[in-house]
Amino acid sequence: MSENYLLSVLLLTITVLSGVSCTHSPELIPYGTPEQHSGYVPARIAVMPCRTWPSSASFIQRPLSNTSNEDLDQLCRNFGQFVISGFKDQPYMRGFSPQSILKLLERAQKKDLISNFDNHWKHLDTDCQKCLNTPSFYVQSIESRESWRLWLSSFSKAVRNADAILVPFVYYMYQKTYLDRGLLVSKRAAGVSLFLIDTNNGYLLWSGGREAFANNQILVGSTNKQKGSWPDWKQVEERLFVEEVWRDFPGRQVYK
Repeated sequence: MSENYLLSVLLLTITVLSGVSCTHSPELIPYGTPEQHSGYVPARIAVMPCRTWPSSASFIQRPLSNTSNEDLDQLCRNFGQFVISGFKDQPYMRGFSPQSILKLLERAQKKDLISNFDNHWKHLDTDCQKCLNTPSFYVQSIESRESWRLWLSSFSKAVRNADAILVPFVYYMYQKTYLDRGLLVSKRAAGVSLFLIDTNNGYLLWSGGREAFANNQILVGSTNKQKGSWPDWKQVEERLFVEEVWRDFPGRQVYK
């Protein structure tokens, strides 16, 4: 067997393997409880203040926000209130409120942990750029970072050894206009994510999320400007903040 033939086979093998590597799709982590954490109910959950998804934690499938900071902040406040209300009448869901957390952090002289959160989600070359949703990105990009796990450990010690944190995110929020078969559509849309994270190791114990939108439509050229205005963000929120967000949350009781 000639040396040139062997070299050709080797080059062909490398090319094929490279092609497989480039087209490999990342694992999709669905919302809910991963099988390996099924049945585990944290005893003390620290409910974090709502925050916008860190801009440095970007991936291809993430829609970009284009609304004002005021609109983002308001949606985040409302989502945070929705999350807190979700603990009402839930005997197996025990948590510290965001207000309690801030007091405990201040007492432990660790108040800067909240403001340093995003520093541990900064962009790295190893990030999963082809991930399809937020839990997939977290598990494949953030979960195993040493600095993040150290942050979780420090946070837990300052907050009465909470064994998990619950982080509400506004994933995106945007508005746009477009033409659709003779109609001018004014659309507003938003997405939220909710992560339950083990403070001992960074594991994602559970995740929830939802996306919603609202449209106003008018005929192109219509003089009725009122119908061409933006839909109220409240319409989007009413479709976002529903029980579905909590599906399969550990220990959650659904009363019908």
